[in-house]
This record gives sequence, C-alpha cells and structure tokens, in this order.
Amino acid sequence: MKYAEIETQKELKHLFRKPGDIIDKVAFQDVDLTEFEEDFFRFYFSNCLFLGCTMNHDERKSKISY
Repeated sequence: MKYAEIETQKELKHLFRKPGDIIDKVAFQDVDLTEFEEDFFRFYFSNCLFLGCTMNHDERKSKISY
C-alpha cells in the first residue's frame, strides 16, 4: 500500500483546503498537529499513519476521546 507523505505544516494546510474530503492513505510524519486539532473534525480519515507527530494530549482542551 503506497501512502502520500505529509512532513510539513505547509503541506498539511494544503491538504486541509477542502473540508469534508476523505483523507485516505496519508502518512503524517514529524508534524506538530496541535494547532490543527479543530481541522481534524472536518475530515474523514481512512488508512492513515501518524508517525512522530505532536498532538494535544490535554483531554480538557481536546474533543478527541482517548
């Protein structure tokens, strides 16, 4: 299975241009995702990898269930 790679916040911003899209087979590598947390709720993710990414782990601030 071949994955598209996202390694910078600039690439991530480009990927998040069209809300509601299905994001499929994308490997996110070493990207700080904390400022994009709200954007994640506007997309559907399928077969994605998050490798070495920084995410918000403060459950009081996050809408994501851990």
